[in-house]
Amino acid sequence: MDQAVYEVLSRVLSPDPNIRMSAELRLRDLSNVPEYPISLAKMTISQDVDISYRQSAVINLKNYVVSHWSSTSETFAGIETTEEAKAIVREVIFNGLSDPSNKIRVASAYVISKIAHNDWPDYWPDLLDLLISLLKTGSPEQVHGAMRVMTEFVTHDITEVQFSQIAPILLPELLRILRSDQVYSYRTRGRSIAIFRHCIEILFICKEEHPEATESFLMAPVIPDWLQIFINILKQHTTDNEEREFEEYGLKLEVVKCLNLIIKYFPKLLSSYLIALLEPIWLDLVHQRERFINNFIRPSSDFISTCQDSDGEVFGFEYLLFAQFEFVGLSVRKKSAKPLFVQDNGESTFLKQVVWIILSYMQMTKEQVETWLTDANQFVADDDDETFNFTVRVAAGDLLEILLEKFPEKTLQALAETTQHLIEESNIARAAGDSVWWKVQEACLKAVGFVSNELITALQDKASKVKFDLPGLFEHVVFDHLTATEYPFLQGRAFVFASQYAVMLPGELASRYVSEAVCAIQGIGAIPVKVSALRALQNFCRHLDVQYVAPFQSNIIENVANLLNIVSEDSLILVLETLEEAIKINHVVTARYENLIGPLIIDVWMKHPTDHTIYPLVTDIFEELSSNVDVHASFQARALPPLANILINNTDPAVTASAIDLIASLVKGGPSPLPSPYIEHVFPPLMHLMLTTEDRSILQNGEICLKYFVQKDCTRIAEWNDVNGKTGLDYVIQFIAKSLQPTESESATFFGDLVVKLIEKAGNRLLPVLPELLRAVAAKLESARTATFIQSLLMIFAHLTLNQKSTVINFMSESVINGKNGLDILLNTWLENHDSFQGHYNIKISAIALSELFLSCDPRIQNIKVKEIMTRSRTRQNPHQYVYISATLKIIKLLVSDLQNAAEGDNLKRSELDDILDDEEAIETDDDDDEWEDVEEPSPFAPSEDYIVLSEFNKIRELEDLEDDPDIKDSPIYHTNLREYLMDFFRHCASHNINNFAEICSALNEEEQLKLRFVITGSRT
Repeated sequence: MDQAVYEVLSRVLSPDPNIRMSAELRLRDLSNVPEYPISLAKMTISQDVDISYRQSAVINLKNYVVSHWSSTSETFAGIETTEEAKAIVREVIFNGLSDPSNKIRVASAYVISKIAHNDWPDYWPDLLDLLISLLKTGSPEQVHGAMRVMTEFVTHDITEVQFSQIAPILLPELLRILRSDQVYSYRTRGRSIAIFRHCIEILFICKEEHPEATESFLMAPVIPDWLQIFINILKQHTTDNEEREFEEYGLKLEVVKCLNLIIKYFPKLLSSYLIALLEPIWLDLVHQRERFINNFIRPSSDFISTCQDSDGEVFGFEYLLFAQFEFVGLSVRKKSAKPLFVQDNGESTFLKQVVWIILSYMQMTKEQVETWLTDANQFVADDDDETFNFTVRVAAGDLLEILLEKFPEKTLQALAETTQHLIEESNIARAAGDSVWWKVQEACLKAVGFVSNELITALQDKASKVKFDLPGLFEHVVFDHLTATEYPFLQGRAFVFASQYAVMLPGELASRYVSEAVCAIQGIGAIPVKVSALRALQNFCRHLDVQYVAPFQSNIIENVANLLNIVSEDSLILVLETLEEAIKINHVVTARYENLIGPLIIDVWMKHPTDHTIYPLVTDIFEELSSNVDVHASFQARALPPLANILINNTDPAVTASAIDLIASLVKGGPSPLPSPYIEHVFPPLMHLMLTTEDRSILQNGEICLKYFVQKDCTRIAEWNDVNGKTGLDYVIQFIAKSLQPTESESATFFGDLVVKLIEKAGNRLLPVLPELLRAVAAKLESARTATFIQSLLMIFAHLTLNQKSTVINFMSESVINGKNGLDILLNTWLENHDSFQGHYNIKISAIALSELFLSCDPRIQNIKVKEIMTRSRTRQNPHQYVYISATLKIIKLLVSDLQNAAEGDNLKRSELDDILDDEEAIETDDDDDEWEDVEEPSPFAPSEDYIVLSEFNKIRELEDLEDDPDIKDSPIYHTNLREYLMDFFRHCASHNINNFAEICSALNEEEQLKLRFVITGSRT
């Protein structure tokens, strides 16, 4: 067999394709012979066989193991290897880890890893001992081979339990190898760090269940020993040997990647070493700055930024910079590093140095310039603040963002001073003939533009200490660059920068900047200039007073619309975004261009109906045109027929769902009542789809569209009949009934909005079926599990409670659903889910409806018991335990929480209540997670940072709701200040002891009582 395999492999390497094909077919036949893998393994390690044959043998062995080794493998095909052959192959191929050839060792390690994934520990129990033995006593080549296997082992095969057994043996050997810089290569030492990093990941998983054991294991001597050698490695600097420099980069990269993981997972363990680690990493960034500028920024260098090691792995200069910037960013967030950035006396010298480094690394590389000059889509994608293409420029910008978050005023002032200094330096370089002088100015403008919102706020705040000469920057730098055609990136950056500070521009400057941007998109200019001018016009249209952009609206629409046919991908997105802003300026002007915009925008959608980045923008433009009373008639006449045809004839569900989305935009923006084509030609095929399809996208988009139909023209829907006399209202009710069937999915997020709107608009027409409808909603509620769907259903009852409280209570208390009382189902579900509701308006509706239920003093509500999760300190071992409390107590607890979290107004001003509560001591728990976190803990009484973020999200949702549903704007509840309402509610309940309020309050916890006491009496005692 050995000879047969050898001969076939020799023919496989033949340059003759016919011989090669015949040999490959023969190998396929041999793979069914039990001895075949043994022969391949023997040939792999044989020193008497030519290296090319050995490589071919080990590659074929790898393929064989993947497809034949285990019948339980997903890649299994053919006949499984016999147990006898497996045992021999395992023993033979392990010797490949000791082979003098690096390529054979690497390939053998891969084969062993694949075998171990299936066989260890049951069928190869001594593998780990063999590998550890090689690490301890093997030659450098053997250690290299064993490390290759160990990496795969720790990453994919070792469980937490197994790790606890091998870690005490493995980690000391890895540390010994790392320290032995005279014995082992940079790559082998780097792999020891990589394995240690994987061990940290395993320990992080173990921490959740065994925090004390994990901490004690790492504290001494593991972390101290590793961190000390890390510090030593980071201090090394090779300067006279480029090959060794790259290898050193690779080793440092592994060190910094490991540190980044430790600082994320075990920050407390790193805190006392943070400054010692930060210092060499920072000095590296400073030391490498000159190389980065000379080799990446200047156009003459042929520097190779990355290379592959002998194992085929890529490492290099930029990868190291990525990791170093990440470590500095993570360090900025830690208390132990704060004195380094801002001293006790307020000085921030080091912070200024960091900003200087950031701006240096934010300069465009020569490779970026070459790419962006010819590829508009790449420039659009990379120049976006939310780009997914990670570069040194982006990494430096991320660090600036973190500094701004932690030290806002100090960072802005440092940026102001550093920008002025670098611009002065670059002007001197320009005068001296430096060809890349402009790059640092472009980087400065990009950075200052990036912080525009924060800087504008600071400059407008009289209490702020930030000083920034923006007028001087515009007059002496930015405006000059608008005509710097020989430097297209600098010219383009000037456009974008001006638009980012549009609200600060004086009137005469604003008009000039808009005029220059319009000229830039009209002429034949460089890609960076046109792209930047589009971005600038988008911002100008959005932020400037209409008087400064209105004179240019026609030119903007004409030039931007004409680009729709010639751009694609990311550039198309930018053009669409700019067009959307332009058509909002003046509706009368926009109406004159419907015959230009309409066909083009429909064509864009036809080409990209399911592109999730493009068609939402098309939808927004549809909506804007539809809401323009001067445009709607002509635009809907153009757009509605092809969209209605898709509902009838299209077979692609994704395209149909997209078409329904556009129809919803037309209906939403249209008049009330709707023009007759909507009801006669669109409503019937839409209802047919809704009743027959199971596609979730069609159903979800259809619910939204149907809601707008009901809102805009419920009367005509009720009056419309099909050939059988069935009304449109009958069809809507049929769809709702279908959606409430037990077998239907819970993807109908907007279902409740549709039902609420139908109840509001249909009025008496719905009375005959309303009881059965509500009973079906309650039945679905009883079995619902998805939070958004549950909220959607509960909002139906919340709205009804506000208008017909007694009717809802009576009806639900008399309903029996699956053997349970309907009111019991409603209140248990409602009170369990209220605190997770999304949407500021929905939260108001629910809270006020619950307060109305409490004010009813209905004994049926008083007698209902609902779940209350026990406090975390009591349920740490079993977090799913509950106690049962009265529904009335639960309502008060929820409303107390809403009182604190009801952040009204755009500026989230703190009330006296917040200030009083902040003085109180924190409620203690036995949660020891804080032992692992190096963060400044806020008062538990103040709204948490996470909640503020959520409330901001809710306000965005609220604004979207307002735009989606004009009825909301007229709702008294929308204009109700929830905090003031709840304070009045509690005071009223206390003064009249409504519903035994005093007794209920005595059952609240200390924190809740404290809040209520202050609300009611104005005192903490």
